[in-house]
Amino acid sequence: MHLEAVPSERAVEASPSASSSTSVSSPESPAASATAVYERVADFLSNMRSVNPEVVRATDPWYALRFFGRMLREQDKTYYHLSRRTDELKVFWSHSWHGSAQSKILVLLLMYNGFAAIFVGNLVALTAVALSSYGLLPGYEWSPILEPEEHYIAAPWGVSLGCLSALITLIIWRPRSTPIFLDRACINAEDHTMQMQGILSIGAMLKQSESMLVLWDTTFVERLWCIFEIAAYLQSHKGREQSLVVRPTALGVSTLAVFGLTAFRSSVQVVISYSDLDPAKAAMFNVVVTGFSILFFGLTASLFRAHFASLETMQAQLSSFSMKDAKASCCSLGHVSPSGVPVACDRVILTECIEKWFGSVEAFEESVQTQVAEALKKSMGDRVIFPRAWLVGVAIPAFWATLDMAASRWRAGETAKGNVVLIRAVTWWLGGAPLVLSLASGLGHIFRKRRQKVCDLAITGLMGVLMALMFAGIAGIQIVLEEGMQNLEAAVVFLVIVECLLCLVLRPRCSGKAPAFDARRGHTTTDLGQGDRC
Repeated sequence: MHLEAVPSERAVEASPSASSSTSVSSPESPAASATAVYERVADFLSNMRSVNPEVVRATDPWYALRFFGRMLREQDKTYYHLSRRTDELKVFWSHSWHGSAQSKILVLLLMYNGFAAIFVGNLVALTAVALSSYGLLPGYEWSPILEPEEHYIAAPWGVSLGCLSALITLIIWRPRSTPIFLDRACINAEDHTMQMQGILSIGAMLKQSESMLVLWDTTFVERLWCIFEIAAYLQSHKGREQSLVVRPTALGVSTLAVFGLTAFRSSVQVVISYSDLDPAKAAMFNVVVTGFSILFFGLTASLFRAHFASLETMQAQLSSFSMKDAKASCCSLGHVSPSGVPVACDRVILTECIEKWFGSVEAFEESVQTQVAEALKKSMGDRVIFPRAWLVGVAIPAFWATLDMAASRWRAGETAKGNVVLIRAVTWWLGGAPLVLSLASGLGHIFRKRRQKVCDLAITGLMGVLMALMFAGIAGIQIVLEEGMQNLEAAVVFLVIVECLLCLVLRPRCSGKAPAFDARRGHTTTDLGQGDRC
């Protein structure tokens, strides 16, 4: 493969300079030169040693993610100056340069900056709600849907400023300094000798890494070097396969889309006033709101279906993985670089390495089909699209919007009513919204298979209706409780009921069968397998 053409793919030139990197002299016979280079390079790679300690390097997540992941988006620049020599690598980032850069950037931003984004967004939203409750922010006359006869001064300050600050923080936050390997920064593409030494030292860097983060998309399994990296990592971390973490890049898009839809749906309750509607207008308005809710839930259902369909595609790719199907750029270039220099065949070299490690190509293929597939399954779970922490994160706009409604009561001096709405806000954030999303993701898994267009739209619409009914059912529990109890008691009982229902739905995760996700660390190592407990 040729590094100048595709930054993440590597090339070993079939020349004396390539073999000299391994400190072995070239054979005198030109006919035997290529074979000798292949054997020596394969031997060196399989031993997982570094050519030169200087080429074992690391960079920080901040350098990779700043300016919205410029390092991952721009393929015509070098960032070697942003790396440093290291004896310790926390995470080896493995990815395909043929996949969507934006999708990789989004999922990395969520992993490394997601916790900070929610924290800052929550802080800003709470501040805005406090200012609004004291009348320090402007508002407009508003009536809640359950109390259309009441009139308050309200405005969506909490949900709007919370979402805005969370998104800004997600992009500009500087995550904790952690030594990671990213090929763009850690391999010197400008100095040919150091470039070759870096490529030959890939095995050493994989061996020294505490964990491996695979940014998986449909092109990953098609690239020979990507598969080689997994092989080297599994070989050097026997007994610690749980440190291999797989994150589908589509997860980032799905997360932000659900977050945005939740924010939009929640804001409607604060923006629209339900006062002074005559029966005819009220009926029409309820039809519009119901239709809008079904549309919102339908879009969410479509995202879930697409997500699980992509996961199924990945599982199918893994279950039928074969080395002969993996692509190598060197073969497509005819084993000659654009500058006319002969390029060794990566397939021959890497196949020999894999045979040394696993005994045969078939044994390695079986390892990918089982261990890597299991890592993907553990990372994402069987039914629930998001771990609990992510469910709480994408549902937080519902919390902020309900706090805006509580602020309107506090502003009017109705402290008791405001406190009841506050408990409702916590309930919907930590229980109601995650419960609906969890059930919806289960439906997305059931109906993940794509069909003809009309049938496909009908299924998505049906899922939207079912999600709307779930939401209405939970809201119905709240209404029934409030009719039979005092408001405060009803709010507390509602909180307990919803949390119990959520733990029932997330029972596999509560019992420790799924991996925890630590957004503050940005990766999972020993946390894997401990479970994301309720």
